[in-house]
Amino acid sequence: MKKWQLLPLLLGGLLLFFLAFYMGLTPKQSLIEAEALDSAPDYFITDFKIVAFDISGNKVETLSAKELKHYNEANESYLQQPNMSESQQGGSWVAKSDSGLINDSTKEINLYGRSEIVHTSKSGNTVHLSADKILYSETKQEIFATGNASLLSESGKTQATDIGVNINDETVAFSGEVNGQYKTAK
Repeated sequence: MKKWQLLPLLLGGLLLFFLAFYMGLTPKQSLIEAEALDSAPDYFITDFKIVAFDISGNKVETLSAKELKHYNEANESYLQQPNMSESQQGGSWVAKSDSGLINDSTKEINLYGRSEIVHTSKSGNTVHLSADKILYSETKQEIFATGNASLLSESGKTQATDIGVNINDETVAFSGEVNGQYKTAK
C-alpha cells in the first residue's frame, strides 16, 4: 500500500476519534443525571415513631407519621398523617393533621388538612384548637390557625377566620368572622 492511500484512513480515524471524545459522544459517568437528584429527598421514612427523653428518662416528645421525606437543599421535611406530642412543666401538647411540613431552619411546623392541637395544662384543663391550617413557630412561641378555625375550652367554643395563640403569656387573638358560645355562671 502506498503512503497516499494510508492518508485517508489516518484522517478518517482522527475524525472518528475527535467526534467520539470531543463532541459529546462519551458514555455517561452516572446512570442518573445530577439534576434528577435535586428534587429527590435525601432520605425518607415510612410508618415510624420517634421518642425523645429528657436527662431523667422521662418521655418529652414523640413524632410519628405515615411518611416523612426530608429535602436537604430546602432544609424541610414533608409528613403524611403526622402526630406529635410534647410534655412540658406538667402540661402536654398533642398535634395531628393530614399532612405537615417541618422547616429545620426556622423551626416552624405547618399542619395542613384536618389539623388540630390539644393542650392539657398541669391543672387538667384542656383546650382544643382545630383549623384547615395551623402554623407553630417554636422561636416565637406562637400558634396561628386559619380556615375554619375553632377553639374549644371549658368556657365554651369560639370560631373565627383566624386564631392566634401566644404560648408564653397564654393569650388568644381572634380575627375575621368571630362567633362564640359560652357557658354562663349560675
